[in-house]
Amino acid sequence: MIRLAPDLALPPDAVTQAIAILGLRGSGKTHTAAVLAGRSTRSSAFNAAMAELFRAGLIAPAGGLYDLTAPGTREAGTPAPAGNLVEVWRRALPDYERALLDALLAHGGSGTRDQLAEWSGRSTSSSAFNAAISTLAKNGLVRAGLGRVAVTELLAGCDA
Repeated sequence: MIRLAPDLALPPDAVTQAIAILGLRGSGKTHTAAVLAGRSTRSSAFNAAMAELFRAGLIAPAGGLYDLTAPGTREAGTPAPAGNLVEVWRRALPDYERALLDALLAHGGSGTRDQLAEWSGRSTSSSAFNAAISTLAKNGLVRAGLGRVAVTELLAGCDA
């Protein structure tokens, strides 16, 4: 388990979980680690925890991403099964984004924007709809384009 300084406000298990999830891909955005840890990228506690992981040699910054180093990969352990990953994300996402993700997963992982709106009971004309898709895409959970939205390989094959 990754041990952080005891005076940090960020619970070590949250950072460990975030790093373990990043381990599924070997790297990830700082934003993704923050979301999974339940913190803001502007949080001084989160930034201090990430700095400590860097000093410990567990992560290495790489152009806006954090790559797990070999020791970081060992510390992250075996990735959780994909179903557990969906639950981790469901807990981390706001209600609107969670509703869209659940609707996609319940309908095979892909659909048009209009279908997604219908499945989730939302409106495509809402700015919140577009913002939620953007948030899901920013976290690497969906790809959106040409009027379609689909879960990425990270969640492919998962059910809601």
